[in-house]
Amino acid sequence: MEKELENILKIRFVSIFSPLFYIRSEVWSDNRVCRIDFIITDICSGKEFGIECKTVGGKKGRDLGGMITQCAQYSRLTFGGVRIPIFLYPQISSNYLIYSDQQKVLDDGIWHKDRHDSDHNHHGVNSLLAYFNMGEVRPKKSGDYHDFTFNNKVIFKTAKKWGFNEIVGLHSDNYNELIKRINTWEERSRIFKIIKP
Repeated sequence: MEKELENILKIRFVSIFSPLFYIRSEVWSDNRVCRIDFIITDICSGKEFGIECKTVGGKKGRDLGGMITQCAQYSRLTFGGVRIPIFLYPQISSNYLIYSDQQKVLDDGIWHKDRHDSDHNHHGVNSLLAYFNMGEVRPKKSGDYHDFTFNNKVIFKTAKKWGFNEIVGLHSDNYNELIKRINTWEERSRIFKIIKP
């Protein structure tokens, strides 16, 4: 059942993003350790992104941890000789993990209000995921467009430019900063620091 739902999710991803990207599915890393769901190439800029699709709903903590670990592993591998930015689709910020700002006790449990609504540019979970060297594809305006977001910075936006028929597309400065970040993750991350006694 889970596999069928993921296949439906992948079909939906392709239908949404194929007008903007060349899409290759089930791509192996150079060392053949892992196979990512998609590598997509922006038709305009030629920049590549890795996409891992995971279904929403019914996940436990270990499932979420597995999703994050899987994307972190992909981010350390090379595809076609280079590291590429890895994005999870759909997002887990708001879908699974929230930044609880308010709580109310109700008859059937506790209600939590996320600090940011789903259309807000920032989310605490997105910046947390950056520590694991990954981002998210976040729907905006009820799915009218999507932002590829890494550390709360938009890397690619599918919304149309104001007054034009073309999309915003790649944010070059944020993309270049992201490439530096993913290539120096081991140098900066405390996960990889070894302290001598």
